[in-house]
Amino acid sequence: MIRIGRPVPRASELPNPQEAKITSVDVEGLPEGISLEISSPRPGSRGVFAFAFLLEGRLTAAADVDHLEVWVGQRKLREVPVKLVTEHRDGLRRKPRRGHSVYQFSALVGTLRLPRSFKLNLRVVLASSERFDVCEIDGARAALSLPAGTAVQLSPLMVTSLGRTGTTWLMRLLSEHPELVMDARYPFEARQQRYWMHWLQIMAEPANHRESSHPDTFHAQHWSVGANPYFTAAVAKEDPALAEKLAGEQVIDLAGSAHRAVETYYLSCAARFGHPNARFSVEKHGPDAIPRLLWELYPGAKEIFLARDPRDMLASMLAFNEKRGTSKFGRDRVETDTDFVRQLAPTVSGLMQNWRSRRERAHLVRYEDLMTTPEKTLRETFEYVGVDASADMVQNVLRRASAPDPKLAFHMTSRDQDASIGRWKRDLPADVQALCNEEFGPALVEFGYLQ
Repeated sequence: MIRIGRPVPRASELPNPQEAKITSVDVEGLPEGISLEISSPRPGSRGVFAFAFLLEGRLTAAADVDHLEVWVGQRKLREVPVKLVTEHRDGLRRKPRRGHSVYQFSALVGTLRLPRSFKLNLRVVLASSERFDVCEIDGARAALSLPAGTAVQLSPLMVTSLGRTGTTWLMRLLSEHPELVMDARYPFEARQQRYWMHWLQIMAEPANHRESSHPDTFHAQHWSVGANPYFTAAVAKEDPALAEKLAGEQVIDLAGSAHRAVETYYLSCAARFGHPNARFSVEKHGPDAIPRLLWELYPGAKEIFLARDPRDMLASMLAFNEKRGTSKFGRDRVETDTDFVRQLAPTVSGLMQNWRSRRERAHLVRYEDLMTTPEKTLRETFEYVGVDASADMVQNVLRRASAPDPKLAFHMTSRDQDASIGRWKRDLPADVQALCNEEFGPALVEFGYLQ
C-alpha cells in the first residue's frame, strides 16, 4: 500500500468551515496486472476546491479497462472515463510491459453530496465487468451555507423515517400546530425541501459527460437538466480561479436560490392553511444525505426521527400491499418475504446510523409512544422544536387531528391503534420473525424493541 498524507480529521476538528482539502491518498494492494499512479489529488496540492476536486492519473492494466468508478460506502458517486494512451500521441515516457495497456483519466469529482469529512474508493471496471478497488481518498469539503445576509423566515423541521412507521399520522398532528406549516393535504408528501436540495446537488456537480449532460446533446433533453457540461477538468486546470468560483461561490449562490424557492412555497402554504405565524416548514425525509445538507444550511433546523418496531413496519407494508392490491416499498423487486426482509435491512440500519450521528441535536419519537401516550409524546416533541407545548395546545392539536377523515381511515391496515402494536407476532410466520430478529437486530436494540 502507498499512503500519502495523514488520517482524515472529523468534521468537528476542521479548522475552517470553508477549507476543503485532501488529507490522504492510499493506493491499496493492487491485483496482479494493474498499477496506478495518482497525480491529483494530493494533500496540499492544487485542484482541490470548496465542493470539488480534480481526480487525475494513469492506470496500467493487463486487461481491457472500460471505466473507473468513485464510491462512497455502498453508493456509487460517479463514473470516470479512461483514455487509452499511445506512446507517440500522448507523450508516454516508456513503453508498458508486453501485453499491458496504459490509460489516463482526468475528471472533476463533486463533493457536495458527501459528508463534510469523507472517504472515497476508486474502483477499476474492466471490459469483462470485473471490478477492483484500487485507491482510497480521504478528505474534507467546505461547509454549505446560505449567501451572507440571507433572511430565513421558515427553518426546516424534518421528520426522518421509513415507510409505514406512522409518518402520516405524525404529520397530521404537526399540521395542526399554528407555528408549523406544510402542504396540509393527505398524504402530506409535498416535498419542496427535498426537491430543491436534490436540484442543488445536481446543479453543483461538475461535468459528467458519461452519465449526465453532454455539451452536444443537453439542449435536446427538453424535460431534464444535469451537471454543468462545461465545468470540466480542463477548465479547472486552465483557469483555477474560475474553477474556485464555480465549485465555491456559485454553489453558495445556488443554495440561496433553492432556499428562496422552498420558502416561497411554504409561505404560500402558511397563508393558504391559516398559519401566518409559522416558524418551521415540515416535511417527511428518508435517512439520506438531504437532512444533513439542511442542517448545514439552517442553524435553526430541527429533526424528528420517527421509529417503529421494524417487524411491525414489515407487517404493515405487507398488509398495505394486500389491501391496495399493489406491491410497493420494493416488494416487487424480490420473490419472497424473507428476501424482502433482507432488502429492508440496509434501510433500517441506515435510519439507525442517521439517528446515531445526529442524536445530540435531533429528537426521537417512537410510534408506540405516539399511539399509547400521545399527550406526553407531543408535549416533549413541541418542547424540542421550541414551539408552544402547553397542555391546551397539545389537546387542541389532538382534537383537531382526530376529526374523522376517510383518507386516513383507508391508510390504516389495523382495526385500531392498539392492534397495530406488536402485530408482527400475529401476522408474520415464524421463519420471517426469526430472520427479522437477525437482520434488524442492532436497530431493535437501539430503538428499545429488543432488550
